[in-house]
Amino acid sequence: MKEKLSSMCKTMRNKCSSCIAKIQNFFSKRKSGHYATTSKVKVSDRTTARRPLVHQVSNRHHSFSEWGPAHTVISMFRNLSNYYHSLGRHRLLYVLTACLLLIMTPFSIAFCIPFNSASAGTDVSLHINSSGVLSAAEVEASEPTKIYSAEPGFVNDVVIDIQERLMELSYMGEDEPSNYYGDETVEAIKRFQRTHGLEMTGVADYVTFDLLFSDEAKPYAVTKGAEGEDVLELQLRLVELGYLEEANGIFDDATTSAVELFQQRNALSVDGTIGQKTREALYSDDVNAYALYLGEESSEILSLQQRLSTLGYLTTTPDGKYGQDTVSAVKRFQERNGLISDGYLGNATKQLLLSDSAQANSISLGDSGNDVTRIQERLVALGYMRSATGYFGENTVSALKSFQKRNGLTADGKFGVSTNHKLFSDSAIKAASSSSSNTSNSSNNNSSSSSNNSSSSSSNNNSNYEYSGSGSVSALIKAAESRLGCKYVLGAKGPNQFDCSGLVYWCLNNAGVKQSYMTSSGWRNCSKYQRITSRSQVKAGDILVFTGHVGIAVSNSMMIDASTSNGKVVKRSSYGSYWDSRWICAYRIF
Repeated sequence: MKEKLSSMCKTMRNKCSSCIAKIQNFFSKRKSGHYATTSKVKVSDRTTARRPLVHQVSNRHHSFSEWGPAHTVISMFRNLSNYYHSLGRHRLLYVLTACLLLIMTPFSIAFCIPFNSASAGTDVSLHINSSGVLSAAEVEASEPTKIYSAEPGFVNDVVIDIQERLMELSYMGEDEPSNYYGDETVEAIKRFQRTHGLEMTGVADYVTFDLLFSDEAKPYAVTKGAEGEDVLELQLRLVELGYLEEANGIFDDATTSAVELFQQRNALSVDGTIGQKTREALYSDDVNAYALYLGEESSEILSLQQRLSTLGYLTTTPDGKYGQDTVSAVKRFQERNGLISDGYLGNATKQLLLSDSAQANSISLGDSGNDVTRIQERLVALGYMRSATGYFGENTVSALKSFQKRNGLTADGKFGVSTNHKLFSDSAIKAASSSSSNTSNSSNNNSSSSSNNSSSSSSNNNSNYEYSGSGSVSALIKAAESRLGCKYVLGAKGPNQFDCSGLVYWCLNNAGVKQSYMTSSGWRNCSKYQRITSRSQVKAGDILVFTGHVGIAVSNSMMIDASTSNGKVVKRSSYGSYWDSRWICAYRIF
């Protein structure tokens, strides 16, 4: 082996020496007429013209090796040859090692330094994972156009811009945006991707991000072929209104036809697509259902009225005519049984009304409406109250307890089936004169208190509200606190998933206030409760109404609400630049 290496080194040395000698001889050769003669250039009648030129060159350069650059090259090769010979017997191994190091060094450096992808046109570097998507690594705050994608768990101020854009396009509910890319942001991105025909990954990848912030981004809409929880919630509402037979979570042909019919009957643009306007109309109080309603008359209505009377909802004699008394009874039934209170007898309402699971009526503290007015008017006629307000407050509870006690009923202050039948019967016992006087004084005192505490409410509602004690407020706040941490789901009404309106609806009903589901726009125009316009007068238990959002006040400055940006029910401040700019009013329930 040693002999072979020695032979190889000797051969290399001889070849290098020979090469250097040839190069040296080449540069030392004179450019003379002889060179021109022996060259491949044909010298004929142009010889006399070429030779003077060559002669001039020859006179200018006596030896090409004396030229500075050529001399430097020759010296370099000579020095390299001498250095190579001085390395000894292992010089070839040294040379090969040096070459290997030269080749591998750049690759080694590139391997040791993490790959960074800089945003176009900036010096901000963001760590990219193997999927080509931004990870949740901490990065510097950037403009939306400087970030190309984000995935669940990503924490950065750019998420605020993403959420604001999703809210602007109605893919997320109105809320103070956060810098956390949570579950609800994932669902909102999925809805955005579904609308634009992209793969529903929930990740704001390059294509999704660019489209979201472009002029081509479409607002929220549900069309044929769509699937998801939001589709199911919308279908359930169509079932309640009688436009659809069943809900399956898939926007199929039957759903498209139902939506078109709904839009036609509600003076909307007929396109079979549920956009923001159609969705708001679905949950509005003045929606036109595809069902039995005011002015109709039939044997079916008579049968349903008899059922409403049996359950204690209808306080008049069933006659088969769909009048205002029937509308009020149906609304009360819907509120009591967790349906949207619209007064229509649609498929869902009729099925539940005729089922064994239908809950009997029990009008109690916090209720209001025409049927409450009828109860109060009857109590006035019997001497238990002085006037009817249409609101079931503490005075009504006190008067009803007196009636129940005097007529041998359970004195619980609630208007149930037994109380209904007894109150409107000819055998109802009138109040003693002292009871009427006491109730009158109580009513006057409460009216004065109500007037002092409702300076911010509208003038036509000031005398219609009575207040309960802190126990009712405590029940509402306790119900809200029990839902902290529950997941936010658009359109959900509980018990473990909510949107902002669904949380208010669930908590009020669990605190003993029978309130139907209303969206934030419905709360904005509510006339059932006392309206508070000054933020300084907000108290615990009030319902806070902002642009596109509602919450429950736990103090003058704190609220519990279902947060779309945080993806769950949270307790937080109701003040700040965001909420201050979106404040509308509050409603005093108790």
